[in-house]
Amino acid sequence: KKNNIYAALSGIFVQLSSYCPSSDVKLVCFFSAADKERLGFVKWLPHIFSEDKSSRYMACDESSVKNVLFTLTDVLRKRNEKRQSGFTDSFYPHYIVFCSSENMFVNEPINRYIRSGEELGATFLFVKTDEEKEKLRVIGKNHSQLLSADSTDLVSDETVMRYARRRAALSADEHTERPLPDKLSFLSMLGVKRTEEINILKN
Repeated sequence: KKNNIYAALSGIFVQLSSYCPSSDVKLVCFFSAADKERLGFVKWLPHIFSEDKSSRYMACDESSVKNVLFTLTDVLRKRNEKRQSGFTDSFYPHYIVFCSSENMFVNEPINRYIRSGEELGATFLFVKTDEEKEKLRVIGKNHSQLLSADSTDLVSDETVMRYARRRAALSADEHTERPLPDKLSFLSMLGVKRTEEINILKN
């Protein structure tokens, strides 16, 4: 069942990095050591780098988790203050925050921003484990959506790594001339309108 979660996440990360320029969307990943072996390809994606390209939003140990959490919490705190002062536009870049444990943020300051994340330009994805299978939980302002992963059409690790390396090679020339939308949601970034349309293993 863990293989299905890895394949689902790989599909989501590939879709996001294909559809959205790194100036619009950033990936923030909190992995365990085991997860890093299967999802470490994200380090090649331009979307994992900070705005100044000096660091990656990727944390796999206690020290890096603290550093990335501090940076992200500070961004969301400033955005929240700006929103409270009357700012009504969308925030960019939008942060897609993945965490391999639902409990990692429980006692952290960032926890206060999870439910309001979409208003602040952030979407949170957690791995939820129950008795039957592991699922992805997408948390929004007024909802908590579970995405289940089937065991069909798994994307190989080799295919995903080849894609990530090629995507990295294109990042130097990446730019966008399209107008930014008024609202940017997790579903719109995946090019769908409903969660039922997310075929995370085939895309």
